[in-house]
Amino acid sequence: MAFLEPLSRLAKIEEELASIELRARNLRQDKEDLNRSIDTYRCLISPMRRLPPDILREIFISCLPDDRNPTMSNDEAPMLLSQVSSHWRSVAMTTPGLWASLHIAVPNSSPTFRSTHDSTTGDRLMVSQVTEIRSAAVKEWIARSGTLPLSIALHEWDAYPPTEYCKIFFQCILPFSKRWKNVSLTCSAASVTHFREIPPCEVPILQSLSLDITPNGIASSGTEWKDCGIFQAPCIREFSVSGIHAEISEFPLNWAQLTDLTLNNKGWSSTNLTITEITHVLERCSGLVSCRLHVGHSANPENRTEFSTISLPFLESLWIFEESQVPAFFAALDAPKLRKVEFWTSRMSVAAPSPLTQLLSNSGGSVRELSINPHLFAVHDFIECLRLCPSLTSLSLTSSSLVPPMSHDVNTPAPVSNSLLQSFGHLKADDECLCPDLEKFTCLAEAHFSDDALLEFILRKQSGEEKRIKKLKLVNVRFTRRPTVDIMPDLSTHIGRFETFYYIPSSCI
Repeated sequence: MAFLEPLSRLAKIEEELASIELRARNLRQDKEDLNRSIDTYRCLISPMRRLPPDILREIFISCLPDDRNPTMSNDEAPMLLSQVSSHWRSVAMTTPGLWASLHIAVPNSSPTFRSTHDSTTGDRLMVSQVTEIRSAAVKEWIARSGTLPLSIALHEWDAYPPTEYCKIFFQCILPFSKRWKNVSLTCSAASVTHFREIPPCEVPILQSLSLDITPNGIASSGTEWKDCGIFQAPCIREFSVSGIHAEISEFPLNWAQLTDLTLNNKGWSSTNLTITEITHVLERCSGLVSCRLHVGHSANPENRTEFSTISLPFLESLWIFEESQVPAFFAALDAPKLRKVEFWTSRMSVAAPSPLTQLLSNSGGSVRELSINPHLFAVHDFIECLRLCPSLTSLSLTSSSLVPPMSHDVNTPAPVSNSLLQSFGHLKADDECLCPDLEKFTCLAEAHFSDDALLEFILRKQSGEEKRIKKLKLVNVRFTRRPTVDIMPDLSTHIGRFETFYYIPSSCI
C-alpha cells in the first residue's frame, strides 16, 4: 500500500494545477477586459483629441492638395477627414477653409463613362441621376465655405455629344461669382454661354482665369468672346487660354496687369494662334513673371523672319513647346531676369540650329533652372546652351510627353555622354568648367555615359577641392541599360549628404 501516498499527492498537485490554470484564464480574461477599457480611454486622451479645434483646423487645411483643387472623393481631404470620427467630422464641417476650393467633374453620356451605383440599393445610376446628386453636393460644399473667396475648377471630360449637364453645374456656382478668386473651365463653348455674359462687376475679386474650350462639333468663334465682360474683371493677374478661335490680343483684358500667362495651342485650334498673335499679346504684357507658350505647327503662315524686340523685364519663368520653327521670334525676346526655362520642341531633326541658344543669350546668363530634351539638339547646340547658363543650379534632361521618344543615331555624337559629365567639373585652372554652380542633376533621357563616368562626376563635385565648384544636392539618374559597375559602395559616404539621390539601372526599373 506504499504507492497510495504518491497517488494522493499527485491528485492534489493536479487539483492545484487545475485551480492555477483556471485562475490564469480568469486573469487573462480580466487583462483583456481592462486593456479594452484602457484603449477606449487612451483614444479619448490621445494627442490628436487634445488638440484645440483651431490647431486641428490648420492641420486639416494642410491636408488639402497643393497642386490642384480637391475633388468630392471620399478618398482624399476634406471628405476623408470627415469620416474618421464624430469630433473630426464636426471640426471639418465647421472649417470654411476646407471647402473654399473644389474640382467639379461633369458626368457625361460617353460609353466610357464609369457610372456610379446607389450606395443603398446597389443599382446603377443614370448620368442624369449622378448629375442631380453631384450638383446638390456642390451646393452643400460651397455653403460650408462661408464667405471665403472660392477656387473652382469645372471639368467637362467629353463635350461630345453635347449635353446640358455642364450648364447645370455652372448654374450651381454662378450665384457665388462675387466670391470667385480662381476659376478654371474645361468645357465646350456651348456650356459656358452664361459665363460670357457675366459683367465685370459680378467678379470683383477674380485673380486667375483659365479657359480650355473643348470641341463639340462646332468651333468656338471669336466674335462671341471679344466682348466677354468677365475679361474686364479688375483684379485678373493670371490668364490661361486654349481652344478659342479668336484674336486673343483683342480680348478686353488689362494685359499690362498680368503676371502669369498661358497661350496653348491644341490640335483642333492650332491654325488660330499665330506667332503674330502671340507677339501682339506679349508686347502688351510687360509685367509678366511667368509664361507658357505653345507655338503650334502652323503658327507662322506668313513666314515671318523679323520681329521687334519684345521686352519682358520681369519674366522669371518661361515654358515653351515649339512646333513651328521661328528662331527670329525667340531672338526677339528680351528677358533679363529669366531664371527658369523649360524648352520642348517637336523638331525631329537636329540639323537646324536651336532657337533656344538665341533665347538664352538674351538672358545675360541669369537662367538658374533648365529643363530640355538633349536628344533634340545637336551636340554643339546643347553644349552652347549650357555655356550660356553660367549660373545654372538645376539641370533636368528628360523627354517630353508631347514628343515621341527618338532613337539615337549611332553615327553622330551623343549629347549626354562621358565628355558632358567631365565638362561639369574640371579642376585644372586652365580648363573650362561647365555650370560650376550645378547642384541638382536629373537625367531621365537616354544617357550615353558610363557608370564610371557618373561616379567620377559625383566624386569630383563632392570633393570640395575646388571652391568654384558647388557640391551636388540632388542626383536622379535612370539608365535604359544594365549597370556595368556597382558604384554604390564608392558613394556610400556621400549619399547621406544628398537631399535626394536616385540611381536606377534598367535591371531595377
